[in-house]
Amino acid sequence: MRDDSFKPFFCDAPHLARRLLRRPARMVRRKVLPRVILPARAISFPTNRKARVVGLLSSATGIGKSGRLCIDVLRRAEYCVSSHNVAALFAADDGVMFDADNDFERGSFTIYHLNPPMGLPALIRSGLNRYYGSFNIGYWAWELEKLPDEWIDVIRFMQAIIVPSRFCQTTIQRYTSKPVLVVPHPVSVTASSPTPRLR
Repeated sequence: MRDDSFKPFFCDAPHLARRLLRRPARMVRRKVLPRVILPARAISFPTNRKARVVGLLSSATGIGKSGRLCIDVLRRAEYCVSSHNVAALFAADDGVMFDADNDFERGSFTIYHLNPPMGLPALIRSGLNRYYGSFNIGYWAWELEKLPDEWIDVIRFMQAIIVPSRFCQTTIQRYTSKPVLVVPHPVSVTASSPTPRLR
């Protein structure tokens, strides 16, 4: 007769490991990475219509959806778009499909479609050589008047920041002289049939 008494423990082992590693991982992310990664040199914004999007692209979260919308709108604007999906790095891979190539050319611009605390681990996972060969933009959304310290620390790793609202823009501009541009989430609007009038 087989003993399954340890089965729940082993089935939950990956979840348990993530919980145990969460605090040291946050410490590394907050205290170590900002000190060992050098910010990219400021370069001019490229004009070659080549872009890369890094984000939780296979995630069902709002951040994942926003990253996929970003890819779609860039492609509709006839940009050549490459991508790097970092959802698995943050245990957020839900298997959502997205459409983009994986090739990367130096001289393109990169949009890091992530919350800043995810930024430096994602930057490493998606390739430091690509980071240093790119004009780097963070797409951030923060709806309070004061930024957390970890967000402030990541500003120096971006050449520009895109935000979805003027409120976000006003908040982030308090902490940097870099460009902070408002670019709302691109959503499709479909024409609806008129509601019939009641007589």
